[in-house]
Amino acid sequence: MKGDTLISTTVYAARVKDRELLERSSSGGAFTAISDVFLESGNAIVCAIYNYDSNQTEFCLVTDKEARDRSIGSKYMQSIPGNIYKTASQWLKDNPEKKLMFVGMGCQADGFRKFAETMRIRDQVVIVDIICHGSPSPKLWKEYADVLGAPSKGCDV
Repeated sequence: MKGDTLISTTVYAARVKDRELLERSSSGGAFTAISDVFLESGNAIVCAIYNYDSNQTEFCLVTDKEARDRSIGSKYMQSIPGNIYKTASQWLKDNPEKKLMFVGMGCQADGFRKFAETMRIRDQVVIVDIICHGSPSPKLWKEYADVLGAPSKGCDV
């Protein structure tokens, strides 16, 4: 494809040995293992957290394991970005010596990568691209979830 620039990409596959974590995870526990290293270094993570009040998945910036744990499990659906680009950019400006890990499906990850390049913060950002298997429309999911009902716990941002 003439004019296209290829992005250098490294691909990894992993699975944790901890059976309990593995059973709670949808990514083989890789997200938790990688994010542990990030959080223990005082860095931040942008990840999808299901909001049971609105029956939607929202991107949130988290800086501790307790908040991160609300992101564990399958949420293969379109996430609401909200103000996450602005929030992440501001966090990086306030913490110039730190890094931010963005975890999302391909189109989300590439959008954040382009944003980070435009804002000249790309060197502070690590992108984790989750392979997308397709996702239901937000309307269809909301109708389904409304019928089931669910407890409340979502993004605090």
